[in-house]
Amino acid sequence: MNKKFLFPGVCLLALTASATVSVNDFGAIPNDGKDDTAAVKKAFAFLKKNKKSTLVFGEGQYDFSQPHPQHHSYLFPIRGENNVTITGSNGKTLLMFHDFSYLIWANDCKNLTIRNLTMDYSRPHFSLATVTSVAPDELSFEVDVDKDYPINSTMPIRGLLELNPVNNLPERGLSAHYVVSKVEDLAPQKLKIRVKQVLRPQLKKNTRLLLRHHLYTGNIMRFHHCKNVVTENLTVYSAPGMGIVTQYTTNFTARNVKFTPNPERKNAPFSIASDGVTSHSCKGKFLVDGLVVDGNLDDGMNYHQSFYWTIRKQVSKRAAHLGIARTRSAEIPQFRPGDKVDFLNEKLQVYATREVKSCGKNNKEHAPLVEFTEDLPPFRPGIDLIVFNNEGMKIIIRNSFFRSHRGRGITLQTSNVIIENNRFESSLSGVHLTTCISPFAEGGPVINAIVRNNVFNNCMIRTQNRSAVIEINATLRDPFFPGAEGRLSLNGPNRDIKIIGNKINRTNNAAIAIASVNGCEVRDNEITDACLNPGQTWGTKLFWTKNAVTFAGASNVVFSNNTYRSSTGKPGRLVVGESCENLVFKDNKGFNTLREKVIPQK
Repeated sequence: MNKKFLFPGVCLLALTASATVSVNDFGAIPNDGKDDTAAVKKAFAFLKKNKKSTLVFGEGQYDFSQPHPQHHSYLFPIRGENNVTITGSNGKTLLMFHDFSYLIWANDCKNLTIRNLTMDYSRPHFSLATVTSVAPDELSFEVDVDKDYPINSTMPIRGLLELNPVNNLPERGLSAHYVVSKVEDLAPQKLKIRVKQVLRPQLKKNTRLLLRHHLYTGNIMRFHHCKNVVTENLTVYSAPGMGIVTQYTTNFTARNVKFTPNPERKNAPFSIASDGVTSHSCKGKFLVDGLVVDGNLDDGMNYHQSFYWTIRKQVSKRAAHLGIARTRSAEIPQFRPGDKVDFLNEKLQVYATREVKSCGKNNKEHAPLVEFTEDLPPFRPGIDLIVFNNEGMKIIIRNSFFRSHRGRGITLQTSNVIIENNRFESSLSGVHLTTCISPFAEGGPVINAIVRNNVFNNCMIRTQNRSAVIEINATLRDPFFPGAEGRLSLNGPNRDIKIIGNKINRTNNAAIAIASVNGCEVRDNEITDACLNPGQTWGTKLFWTKNAVTFAGASNVVFSNNTYRSSTGKPGRLVVGESCENLVFKDNKGFNTLREKVIPQK
């Protein structure tokens, strides 16, 4: 086109002709320190209206502080959008969030990709503090908050976590949630904190504390009832809740996604406030490749097949109100027509499967009416359970790195899993394969899982979170303590599990604990220096932390060609506990095999 015929409208024509929309063309100017929320929303609205596919952020920093008026504080609260990519440029795009704004909550979207972005918050959602005094009744204490964390009494404190005074990482000691009743300003950066109950372990003067302002809210990326979601080449330095949440989503990929503290921010040893990736009730292929979870304040990854549901009230042969199998939870079934659910007996074995015809709205009891395409099977309230059917689901977690988090490395409660070629450094736990009716009502059993060629270094050295670096168990209801941590299942709901070729180097507690399993192969693993400083762990209080390897409630297990080495020359304790049968041991080195009671009986 001859330049002398150009006119202003040609810019709009060029935008309309391209499949790519740049936020810069709509007034989002990087590095100017101004709020870019309105400009980015205008660019995305143009993309949707004109059916474009890619929203691009140029290089530089963009700032966001205005919450969306209808949908909490998400920059992209989108529903029903297909074939959309949101991308940065050359890995040099930084999205800086202020206050309580987050990136995306997507509902009913297909073919959605988020890539090439770095995200951070101007003020992390935690504070570091030092206890200066404790009241004689221990129901209040005073703290000096580090100057890097501007604070006043209006900021909520939802969690308290004791830290090592040298490196500010989690320490053996206090970890309490929702215990703060009141916060008072005493002076700049000085607070008086009142608690609802006496804290244990006891706080003392000069104790270093992490004040957690948020726990499980404010997830920076959330995908709900979506299909074909890809997140790749992302870095998240901080977030008030979890990193990525997927629910009722089909086919998800996280490739080269990092949750790690900002290296340019001094005195900030933590990244996001909760799990790195957490998911439930999904279908299809779930691929995590090259994930980094460093310094987060809960699990690195948490995937459960679904919550455990129960029938609250049956209203017809084919319809019933379903609610979660625990009290005081806002989680509700959100099934869609065509979804399938499994009915489980007290041994967590499937005895029937039904297809959902409809799922009503939530009611006051958090138990929507669910109608099925055929009659309900006989159901025993208080005994039988219901879980989302994930037939055909395949989960692969590989080439990932987990370090210095407060919770477990990888927690899985589902079927068809491969965990391979990952590395765990200074982690509070490694891999936990479980199903948990009490207290969390998360399931289902782990069936057909492979844990191979992973490296675990210095797990549970700072403190103890679980009994073993690699742990398999199931906790059922405890009739004597309803709602509390359940008793260990000895009937083997977890099945067909392989632990192969892993290296476990130095841990305070056990290296491997196998419980609640029917069918397990443990071979070619190398363990060095387990049980260095064994202690009591959170949860079921199982007394196997002094054993390098423990079996309890395990049947049809082969333990072969495994090696234990100790810097002191002592053999590793291998204990066969209660309710074990058909255990085969061959070609192992460095173990001292014992038989003991390792499960306390109430």
